Amino acid sequence: MRWKIFSYCDEEENTNNQLTLICCDLQSLYITMIKSIWIAFFAFLCLTSAYSQDVHFSQAFTVGQYLNPAMAGNFEGRYRINTVYRDQGRGILGQPLVSYGFGGDVKFDISPRDINNGDFFGAGVFFFTDQSPTFELNTNSIALNLSYHKKLGRQSSDYLSAGFLIGVQQRNINYDNLDFGDEFNQIDAFDQSTGEVLPPNNFGYADVGIGLTYSTQPSKDLKLFLGSSLHHFNTPSLSFFKQLEIIDPNIQTDFELYSKLNVHASVNYAMSDFTWLLPRIIYVKQGPHQQLNLGTYLKFEFIQTNTALYTGLWARMVDNVDGFGLRYLVPNVGFEIGNFLMGISYDLNMLNTFTDRSGANTLELTIRFLGSFENNDYFCPQF
Repeated sequence: MRWKIFSYCDEEENTNNQLTLICCDLQSLYITMIKSIWIAFFAFLCLTSAYSQDVHFSQAFTVGQYLNPAMAGNFEGRYRINTVYRDQGRGILGQPLVSYGFGGDVKFDISPRDINNGDFFGAGVFFFTDQSPTFELNTNSIALNLSYHKKLGRQSSDYLSAGFLIGVQQRNINYDNLDFGDEFNQIDAFDQSTGEVLPPNNFGYADVGIGLTYSTQPSKDLKLFLGSSLHHFNTPSLSFFKQLEIIDPNIQTDFELYSKLNVHASVNYAMSDFTWLLPRIIYVKQGPHQQLNLGTYLKFEFIQTNTALYTGLWARMVDNVDGFGLRYLVPNVGFEIGNFLMGISYDLNMLNTFTDRSGANTLELTIRFLGSFENNDYFCPQF
């Protein structure tokens, strides 16, 4: 009888251990599901925006070709090279959304130097890629930017510029990283085959845009720059299902890349011989989405060492489901050494969507190089 009691106790203990293990497994599966839901939610927000919106760069004037094709060739030098890297959502996704771009542009005088009227022509190429590692959804783009810069009078410092871009964008996705409901084995994994009809995972489309800018220098202490651009006015389709020969009528295929309107203004005001105040504004409207960026820099010039320091702060307001409001604060710092300009910005998330806001923050790095520097009488913001 005693043996049976101890046997019963052992069996009860084993049962309790098994129940404990099952509970631990369920708890682990629950935690994994919750994390997956958060990741999917954040990725859904980003990917939904990606279907209708472009990549955003906080240091927009450093990559001027991307902001406005009329800014190609508009700089104090003969050629310019710039690059940008953007890292978003690392604390939430584990694998962040990554965007980076690289470009270069040159300018050419229109007439011989002995009869130079100040007009010039600009040409540039800009490449960017946007990567979502969670699903391996990638967007790649390359664009040719052409511009003409007209000086408004021989004794004037005013310039009117027009630009045009033509490019190609390509999108692809890795279906191996996607899980569908019919793949769930009803226990603990998505290891079954799916009956989903998946379209080709790669397609491309043409992209076109136009832009205008106006710059003036009313005095040696004041410089003004205004511009506007319209991107994707051909509104290409972004649906992978468009590539199917036979399309299920129940599948939504009308995802389009909305046309994007940029309106921007810049002021450079000399507060002293070595200090400049640089207010900036950029308004963006793309389909139902709106964004207003307000910022300013202080630039400290050190003429003897041919260096400069930029410090600034931007506020980005976005039209969300909750209405138009503050979304990010973006502190910036830049270092100019000779012909090099290096910038660092950090987008601080102001939303309460996530318990840990810092996880949705964004780091951005830029580098710009000017070749054959010239002290010309026109103005184009570089930071």
